[in-house]
Amino acid sequence: MTGRQKIEAALSPEGSPEFAAVTCYQGLFLRDHWEQATGAPWWAQHDPDPARAARPWLDMVRRTDEDWFQVRYGHSRQAREDLSIEALAAGSRSYDSVNVINRRTGERRELRRPPIGGDQPAPGGTAPGAGVATPEQLETVMDAVYGPRPREFVPPDDGSLDLPRLLVAELGGDRMPIAHVPAPWWWCHGLWGFADLMARMIETPELVKLACERLLGHSLHVVQRAAAAGAGLIWIEDCMSDMISPGQCRDFSLAHVRPLVESIRAAGMLSVHYYCGRPDDRWDLLLDTGADALALEEGKKGFAVDLLQVAERVDGRMALLGNLDAIGVLEHGSDAVLQAEIARQCEAGRRNRGRFVVSIGSPVTPGTPLSRVRRYCDLVHGRG
Repeated sequence: MTGRQKIEAALSPEGSPEFAAVTCYQGLFLRDHWEQATGAPWWAQHDPDPARAARPWLDMVRRTDEDWFQVRYGHSRQAREDLSIEALAAGSRSYDSVNVINRRTGERRELRRPPIGGDQPAPGGTAPGAGVATPEQLETVMDAVYGPRPREFVPPDDGSLDLPRLLVAELGGDRMPIAHVPAPWWWCHGLWGFADLMARMIETPELVKLACERLLGHSLHVVQRAAAAGAGLIWIEDCMSDMISPGQCRDFSLAHVRPLVESIRAAGMLSVHYYCGRPDDRWDLLLDTGADALALEEGKKGFAVDLLQVAERVDGRMALLGNLDAIGVLEHGSDAVLQAEIARQCEAGRRNRGRFVVSIGSPVTPGTPLSRVRRYCDLVHGRG
């Protein structure tokens, strides 16, 4: 079976006799392991030319041998005509300046390589939704932050889907193309910030629900664009809903996950609901989203998520993704520890009637070399 076939089978009611191997958030992995992942320069992902922009992603997936890959969006044909990248070398592997130049207007925009581990958020600052008190004010702010309400989706014919379609043509025969979409509740964090969002949920719940409904429209638009790009699976990112009560989780978060899942299915794609945090007091809710699969974090935040116990509870009602410990096992564990944990995860998959994909519970850490990720994938594939 190909990796794509394994994932499709695992997320079907029949389950899969062989398990696929994946990690989550490949964009973070590429950022933190660039020289290990590809021979392309770090700015290649910004290149207007689809073939050059695709190279680091093709290199990375082939070197790790994961069974899925993330579709990326590219420049329009007009932008390809207008834009070029200029890199001024200071040494064999360092550059004084990397700029995107608009040949038509003469505008120059400097590119900066993101640091390993990502940028740290600046302290302080005011969230865009601070001070919003009425639905009218909310609509104005959301127009400014997220753009106007999406209209009926029409697949673009401007060439911006050439890059993802190139990736799908190169990799999609053997591997599953995936795209990410935020759950509307999690998306609200960018509007209000953590503390204000939690307070507003209590003080002005109707405004938060209105924001979630508005953001659901944007999420649905993301789904439709991913389908047009050739994605076969959508990863629904659902963070911070573990920090509210089960009833609030139902009303603010999961009430908008279900229509998102239905839209994904209607577009002919599969869905994975990535629920961050402790699931203990809301299993019925998590099993009722309609998602094809549920992904959970590993237990490293003061709670445990034992996948064998999870599989007993789920009992094949939906597929599960593994939650192998990205720090304690993948980064720091011995080869024997890694093999033992993969075997334990696969046992959980068998308990869940073959509806299982081996995965990790959180992103690969910067300190984990690519060779270790390849070893993890090889060990999983060797069990087939």
